Amino acid sequence: MSLVMAVVPQVSQAASLPAKDVQDINQLGQARGHAPESINRLLEHAQQAIDQGLPERPIMNKIKEGLAKGASPERIQPVVRDMVGNLRDAREVLRDATSGSAGQEGGGNSRATEVMAEALSRGVTVDEVRSLGRSRGQGQVDQEALAFGAKGLALTKEGGVPVADAIPVVGEALRQGFRSKELLDLGREIKKRGNEFRADRNRIQDIKKAVERGERPDKIFDRDRQSGSGRGGGGRESRREDRDSSKEFDRERSGEKDNRSGGDRDRNRIESRDRIDRGRESGGNSDFQRDRGDRGGDSSGRGRGGRND
Repeated sequence: MSLVMAVVPQVSQAASLPAKDVQDINQLGQARGHAPESINRLLEHAQQAIDQGLPERPIMNKIKEGLAKGASPERIQPVVRDMVGNLRDAREVLRDATSGSAGQEGGGNSRATEVMAEALSRGVTVDEVRSLGRSRGQGQVDQEALAFGAKGLALTKEGGVPVADAIPVVGEALRQGFRSKELLDLGREIKKRGNEFRADRNRIQDIKKAVERGERPDKIFDRDRQSGSGRGGGGRESRREDRDSSKEFDRERSGEKDNRSGGDRDRNRIESRDRIDRGRESGGNSDFQRDRGDRGGDSSGRGRGGRND
């Protein structure tokens, strides 16, 4: 009887969570020697988020990532709380930005919510997202486009480009109908050349004019390379990024390998490229530095993913 009583709470709390993810998390916790109760508390956080209508995939993946990297459940909890807060804020800003857009009033696009939450975790603020939405002009707002635009804006900020200069460029890209990959490529290329854009603010205006002409990032920045400008993207930093990219944790994407449509394949190519670039951009760090017996170091368990917006 006591054995049954010990098992029932976990099954109840995780009833609507993906069974494979729950199994993986329990196995990781057991392998690391964590008490079942502490793993169960992490699953409770995930369940509460799902009960609020938030996407479960990034939360479950974050728990697995932390356990795989040796972080204790106590260190994982604040990271998960921050992620849940960003997901909630992302849903609200998407709802505000797309109110009145056909079929999008609920702000319920899970993929857009995930991407927007990452943009917020990387330093974009809700007010900047709203400014980006206004910058793109009138007309129907697509949730995924806005979310990827916000993530592209986050990349430009990481490059030190003033947000007042970057928002009009990304907003124009949204007006021109840039695809998700193109919005990310735009942000990445601007980030690479951050030193150049900070030294000469006219350069960012040149990029905006090219975007206004409908040019895409591959053409804009290929021309830069051929003309000898944009050299700030190479050199020692790029070599370091290439080395560090191999350190990035390859996050699990449960269920994505099966029954993919053409659109899903395109999306997963973007996600795969972004996981590699995220490693380059962060120097291989994540929300979890590898625990060394949970002694010393930062007790917050937070890396770039902490809420700073």
